[in-house]
Amino acid sequence: MNEKQIRETLHYIIKNDPNSIKAFVAKEALQRNNLKGFFQSIKKRGCISGIISTLNYYPQTHSFFETYYDEIEKLRMMILPKTYLKQIMVLYGV
Repeated sequence: MNEKQIRETLHYIIKNDPNSIKAFVAKEALQRNNLKGFFQSIKKRGCISGIISTLNYYPQTHSFFETYYDEIEKLRMMILPKTYLKQIMVLYGV
């Protein structure tokens, strides 16, 4: 995917799912000149790197959590069983 296609995809996400975490990230990404670097930084260091300036302070992260609580919980419930299964397999040497 080239830069233009990525930007078009990000705009599509914002238009079609404007109140989602995906749209939040898409809006942040579109503010950057280097999309590849932005997503690499998120992948490597996460938000703790400070790359998303709107999530640098506790009140901002608290508001984000409250805004996206249902979506976060849905994602957590999708990931939890996989993580839990992996921990059991490691614990029992499976």
